[in-house]
Amino acid sequence: MGPRPGRDGLAEGLGSAAGAGHGRRRAARLAGLRVGHDAALLPRPRQAPRLRGDRSAALDARRLGHVRPRRLAQADERGGRRRDLRAARRRRRPRARPDGGAGSATLRRLALRLEHDHRRQRARRRRRQGAHRDHARGARRRHRRRAGQAGGADLPLRASGLVPAGRPRRGRRGAARQPDHTRLPGPGGRIGLTRAPRGRGEGAAVVPHPLRILVADAVAAEGVERLRRGPARPGAPAPIVDVRTGLSEDELAAIIPDYDALLVRSATTVSRRVIEAAGRLRAIGRAGVGVDNIDVDAATDRGIVVVNAPTGNTVSAAELTIAHFLALSRHIAAADASLRGGAWDRSAYLGVELRGKTAGVVGLGQVGGAVAHRLLGLEMTVLAYDPFVADERARLLGVELVSFEELLARSDFVTLHTNLTPGAPPLLGRDEFAAMRPGARLINCARGALVDEAALIEALDSGRIAGAGLDVFSAEPATGNPLARHPRVVVTPHLGASTQEAQERVAIDVAAEVLQVLDGRPASTAVNAPFVDPETLEAIGPYLTVANTAGRLVTQIAEGRWQSLRIEYRGEIADHDVSALKAAAVAGLLAPVSEEHVNLVSVNKVLHARGLHLVEEKSDDAGLYANLITVRLRTDAGESYVSGALAHGEPHIVEIDGFRVDVAGDAYHDGHTHVLILHNEDRPGRVGAVGTALGEIGVNISAMEVGRQDTAADAGSAIMVLTVDRQLTPAEIDALAAIPGIDDVRQAEI
Repeated sequence: MGPRPGRDGLAEGLGSAAGAGHGRRRAARLAGLRVGHDAALLPRPRQAPRLRGDRSAALDARRLGHVRPRRLAQADERGGRRRDLRAARRRRRPRARPDGGAGSATLRRLALRLEHDHRRQRARRRRRQGAHRDHARGARRRHRRRAGQAGGADLPLRASGLVPAGRPRRGRRGAARQPDHTRLPGPGGRIGLTRAPRGRGEGAAVVPHPLRILVADAVAAEGVERLRRGPARPGAPAPIVDVRTGLSEDELAAIIPDYDALLVRSATTVSRRVIEAAGRLRAIGRAGVGVDNIDVDAATDRGIVVVNAPTGNTVSAAELTIAHFLALSRHIAAADASLRGGAWDRSAYLGVELRGKTAGVVGLGQVGGAVAHRLLGLEMTVLAYDPFVADERARLLGVELVSFEELLARSDFVTLHTNLTPGAPPLLGRDEFAAMRPGARLINCARGALVDEAALIEALDSGRIAGAGLDVFSAEPATGNPLARHPRVVVTPHLGASTQEAQERVAIDVAAEVLQVLDGRPASTAVNAPFVDPETLEAIGPYLTVANTAGRLVTQIAEGRWQSLRIEYRGEIADHDVSALKAAAVAGLLAPVSEEHVNLVSVNKVLHARGLHLVEEKSDDAGLYANLITVRLRTDAGESYVSGALAHGEPHIVEIDGFRVDVAGDAYHDGHTHVLILHNEDRPGRVGAVGTALGEIGVNISAMEVGRQDTAADAGSAIMVLTVDRQLTPAEIDALAAIPGIDDVRQAEI
């Protein structure tokens, strides 16, 4: 027996390296046990009669601690496969010959043995050569159920193996089997995984019937033509593409069983009912960014990959923002209306130059970065506020990272390119407008909810704000919004992505991603389904939600601008490929502050775009826990970290910044776990004071954890983690922070 990756000591030998589950399957075949029984091969099964009829123990080396094999498997010093371990053979007494030589029977047995050895060696050589040929063709021999790469008998990069729900698969002898789609914990809806069915490799994505794709909304003709060309793989059949727009839910549900993929924009709603009616559907493409019109959870339940086109409209949105800069600085809209009305009043529209002015960019994501790049081309000084990008990202763009307050005080123009946490107050309200430089101008081409529109009207009327350029509003269509008629406001009806080039790009991008999925290959913009092979998924699947929850919480408790990220994997999970855990942690990290979808393909690109340096650490020592995942986020204000583990099959937060706690991630009334984290003096009465204050404002406490730090430097400090039934308002948070002995109050959702 030799140590193997995973939680079992698996046997080696029998002519090949043992794969994951090899011992359990062989035990099931030989002893009539169910698959899943923790048995391991015994090199000397002749000891079985001594076990009083216990059939399982006959195959379990752990039940015979005093029996040792004569030869142990030895690992190759270069990291290769261990030498074969063979059962001890009973010696036979040779027959004595009168002349003392070897008999003909003995010679025949020796010759046969040598011949069989040569045959085995030739067979092994052919299998190895065949495996390399298959790998060169991109195929995968998964039916052998061999070990992973660490076992020395597998090939790298397992394909997704996703198949459409409802289609039967064939067993080894042609018997139909039901699809093996299993919904695994999808952390926060960001990185829900779909188990890839066993026995389907990269080449197995080809289906017996012609692929059919339904385009249910009007998309650019270039995207439809890309679909009709089919996958880029040579020899791949071209799919049948039907364009049928304006379908009702009933009509869509009636025809969707005949299609393998569905492409929509924002007009068509892909509901759970439609998804459950789709027997062959394998991919849903959204020609755009948002997927609010698609039931992603229902798609994940059915093993359907949802893809979008997040970068196709970046240039168009950035250019519209620059157009608002120019329109505001030169009064273009008002001057146009005046001239059309018959007036020629040049003096009424005295503008300002952009060169030499200071622009403040809030949010350095895809669009914000593109806007900053263009503003530098206009010879403006560019400030930026984004606590979730590193300094390296700002240096590459050539902008100066500052605090939000400094940006408002120094900027002549403020442009918004960020999102808003649900339930949070607007980013710009009365206090923020009062803090802006007098005569500054505001541009919002991101989200209407970022701005308190009533406060903006007051600031415009008072002259504090010289003008505003708006492409988005709190409620759309905004035909009745008073801002649409204000003389100091330039408005457009949500035209950020409304260019011919943007529509072509998003259509082509999403078409290519859909074809990737249909061809059995990973999609870089998959919203819900990174690809993980079944063996790895079985080991790490339960911990995906743990990693996501830890990442989500550390973002909400950290202060300052992000600098680096460290993820630690401790325990048995460290023996496996942890790429999916990394993607889950990063997805959770970004979920409270960004709408970016992170998967196995895009995670490194997302980290690079934010200039965030990632370090991963593995260790087999998890302390009190079987497995432990820790996410550490370093900012310019220090380091914050959160550790998570699994308890009773559910994710639990077990440590926050050195304080040991036990917080379950159960969802409550609105689908979220609302958590209050309070740092307080470790003295009597603090818990009671907080409970009384929450009771006075009608907030129910559903769970509470208190913790202390063990270090002498932090003696006298403690932490309270309260799970409450709703999100608190900023005023309620301030009331808690005003309690004597309460040092800090944070609110988070997990």
